[in-house]
Amino acid sequence: MAREKKTRPRHRGKPWRTYLIVWLMGLITVFFLGGVVPYGLFFLLTAAPLLSLAYSFWASRRVAAAQELDRAVVQKGESVIFRLLLRNTSALAPCPLLEAGVSDYETAMTGQPKKMAVSLLPGQQLGGKFTLLFPYRGAWPVGAQTLFLRDLFGIARFPVKKPDMLRVVVCPRVLPLKRCVLSGALGPPAQRRYSFLEEPHAMSDTRPYQMGDPLKRLHWKLSAQKGELISKVYEHESEQEVLLVLDTNLPGAPERAAFLADQLAEAVLAVLDFCLRNGWAVRFVHRQGQEYYWGEQRDRSGFDRLYLHLSEMPFEPAEDLARDMSRGFSGARPSGGMVLFTAALDEELLRAAAIWNQPARPAEVVYIRPDEGVYTPPSREESDVSVYWMPSGENIRSLLEG
Repeated sequence: MAREKKTRPRHRGKPWRTYLIVWLMGLITVFFLGGVVPYGLFFLLTAAPLLSLAYSFWASRRVAAAQELDRAVVQKGESVIFRLLLRNTSALAPCPLLEAGVSDYETAMTGQPKKMAVSLLPGQQLGGKFTLLFPYRGAWPVGAQTLFLRDLFGIARFPVKKPDMLRVVVCPRVLPLKRCVLSGALGPPAQRRYSFLEEPHAMSDTRPYQMGDPLKRLHWKLSAQKGELISKVYEHESEQEVLLVLDTNLPGAPERAAFLADQLAEAVLAVLDFCLRNGWAVRFVHRQGQEYYWGEQRDRSGFDRLYLHLSEMPFEPAEDLARDMSRGFSGARPSGGMVLFTAALDEELLRAAAIWNQPARPAEVVYIRPDEGVYTPPSREESDVSVYWMPSGENIRSLLEG
């Protein structure tokens, strides 16, 4: 088993300087002394590094690399075992020094990969084993970020063909709520619950296609006539539903942003699970690239799909969220209330949420304040929107259960 070997910074970039000094000293010796022996030693000194560079370049093409994970989906706080296997395919020539940098969660935060260095005899295979811990949700790239072979004199290094990066999906916790403080936005639960496999009664209306709509609900004939995708709306879909809006804007450094994303995802999952267990229909929306992702679910059978989506989705900046929310997301208003989950609340976003705050469509905000000194929401008596907030790092379940 290969051991991790850290390269000392003071040795980086110096071998070629040492060689240049020795070469100049040899040149001076030949110039003043002359003779067969000094000339022979000088040409040997000149040719040896060139031969070493040529050999190392050839040897770098004889290295095969492979990598594997013991599992690709884990819960937050769990670790995975990563193995990097390096094999010398040449039967005669050794590989002087192979250096690898392994990327994981810490690399994404600090930019510093884990180091590994080995030398391979002809036909030999060695592997490095790493235990990688993932404290926050997300889809994290794992694998050999850098892979080089150094020559014997340490003058240069040559890249070795790397395998494709792997990915580990880290799932957040699901916090089961006994009750939920967001009673205003949720309203009374639906009077009737529909099975995921149950056929709807009859089509009552149509609307433009939204990301997340099943293909079987597309109105193909009307879509062909209008030149855009149209979805069917069925009778049982007119029941009251709750819109969960996730603000993907995250302030702070990368590690701080990952922590806030983790807490926001757990808050959304807790409310989503509570709604589906108690008969509320749910629509979930967040910014994804230049568009919005829409997820719709009416019972607990489809929870796993949204759970996996929340686990691996990236938190991308959503600069126009307040504007789009104040416009009702282009007319896609639900029949029920709206709950906004954010770690970047400000006056503009609060005003956009207040537009939804009507008797038939109450709006409430779940705010995780990132640090002291940032925006503090007004009290419920001073605002038209109820804001339930807490400093980051506190208990989410206590906040949501009241």
